[in-house]
Amino acid sequence: MEIEVARSDGNRTLTTLSFLSFLLLMVCLLATPFVEMSGALSEEQKVYRLYAYGLVGLLQIALIPLRGWKRSLRIFNTPVILFMLWSALSLAWSQDFQLTGKRLVLLGLVYSGIFSGICDLGTRRSFGIVRTLLVIALILNFIAALAIPSIGTHALDKVHLWRGFMAHKNIAGMLCAVTIILFTFDCSKISTPIRLTVIAGAVIFFYLAWSKTAWITLPVALILGSVIARAAQRAQASPKALHSLVLGSRILVGLLLLGLIVMTLQRDFFLSLTDDTTALTTRAAIWRPMIQFYLDHPWLGSGYGAYWDASANLLGSGTPDISLWKNVDQGHNGYLDLLVQVGLPGLALALYVALVRPPVELTAMFGQQPHRAALISALILFILLENFSESSLLADDVLANAFLLIALASLHSFKLHSDGRRNETSSSQEGAHFASAAELRARRQKLHHNTAGSLVKDG
Repeated sequence: MEIEVARSDGNRTLTTLSFLSFLLLMVCLLATPFVEMSGALSEEQKVYRLYAYGLVGLLQIALIPLRGWKRSLRIFNTPVILFMLWSALSLAWSQDFQLTGKRLVLLGLVYSGIFSGICDLGTRRSFGIVRTLLVIALILNFIAALAIPSIGTHALDKVHLWRGFMAHKNIAGMLCAVTIILFTFDCSKISTPIRLTVIAGAVIFFYLAWSKTAWITLPVALILGSVIARAAQRAQASPKALHSLVLGSRILVGLLLLGLIVMTLQRDFFLSLTDDTTALTTRAAIWRPMIQFYLDHPWLGSGYGAYWDASANLLGSGTPDISLWKNVDQGHNGYLDLLVQVGLPGLALALYVALVRPPVELTAMFGQQPHRAALISALILFILLENFSESSLLADDVLANAFLLIALASLHSFKLHSDGRRNETSSSQEGAHFASAAELRARRQKLHHNTAGSLVKDG
């Protein structure tokens, strides 16, 4: 009885600390755009965010002995570690060792906080926390846009687009899109009026923010999630169809990498794609020097997180309207950003983490939790598509990257639970086998004893 009570107290402590760590981390991530907004806070005030991150790190360290070393190892043993190891190796050739180290610490903190939180608390409880925080963020963004327009609106071409506390309309649009996805799929426990109210509010803010990238990618993600949910209602997907999904993702990544290698060899053709620097709302103007840098450093890159902040005179003097990009801190393409930071091997690992591995785990989830599979599929697809014009793919504490890690952690949590159930079933079957063998042996001994007794009587 004492052992059971001790275990119960240990589990309660583990759950409490995991809850605090996950909640504090998500609050920090949602607050990051506002904290980094120019002029919003003083440098002294921004320090408190670092203190909060430090507390999350201490909680993560305290959780390791509470849950046990073996379980902690299973929680963090994911493909993301492969990308993080390659990024850590980039310290050896980074343009700015200190900056790369800082970015790696942030990525490790966000990764450990999200994966441990979801695996310790469970997907349903952790998603409940995320949904609650998204509603609070939506309300605060409305207040900022309506009551404090100097902060809550984004002046662009004489048009004031809404951004709330999110520093930029594209971040606000991404957050609204994620809110719509999370309140559309796998939320049957939430009453329909509440869901519709939240979705309606998110759509209104989404429209007033007018993030073109999110407006294009959200419908595609919703269609994919709806197809998966509808297919699950009608019938289970055939193993052949699921295998085709996995194979298709691998072929797609293979073709993308092959095409990238070919373009790397054809330098002039690769650069010619950005000859028109006004294309794609002038994004081509910053893609051109990035491509040039990649062609000069195709295998290693600048070091994880060290490209924009460490590169001097990144944009050539001939770049049109160079003043427009003087404060640029991202390449507006997550794949190209990784290419210049960690080279072709790093991008290949990132694609494996975000595009190749998830379909394998989704095929197992589809048969048991189809609506959650629909949610995670829509969320991953949205983030992957958004990275064609925004940079968040495995980018330290960028908010969109946090939602990608949440989706990946949910898949990993499902895998851990499935493995646990499989081991329990195997153990019970093995125990039944041993019980049957022992029973058979006892029957044989009894039969032998009876036979010997009858022989003695006959003698």
